[in-house]
Amino acid sequence: MIAQGKMKTKTDTNFGGMSNRKCFNNILANMTGSVRGESDNNSSNSASLKGKIQTIEDTLQLTQDEMNSHKKDVNSIKTERDSLQEMLRLKIDDIKNSLMNDIGKLEDEFNKTFTVHQKGENQKLLMELNKLKNEKTELQKTLLCII
Repeated sequence: MIAQGKMKTKTDTNFGGMSNRKCFNNILANMTGSVRGESDNNSSNSASLKGKIQTIEDTLQLTQDEMNSHKKDVNSIKTERDSLQEMLRLKIDDIKNSLMNDIGKLEDEFNKTFTVHQKGENQKLLMELNKLKNEKTELQKTLLCII
């Protein structure tokens, strides 16, 4: 009976600090030790064995409850991860569309500015070319007059 009291105290006070495997190993070690020690008394042996079985069942129930709690936590985290990934994907698509629109606007503005500037340059060059052609013609006339 003392071993049973020890074991319950050990499981109740140390279960949170011990891993499930260590706790279960301690229970089994205490159970096999007390069964060997009480083999001469059948009534105390069966009472002690029933108590140890109950302790193991309690520990098993605690472990299952803890495992179910962790499963719920994992599922919650997975759901949160999935929703965050979807939100990020939407934001990335939004940013991509925004950047593509900005690039399109910049290209249009560049083309307009370039076209206006290029037309002005073309006009200046044409005027210079015409001026040079006129000078050439004048020089040829002067040269013909001299000869």
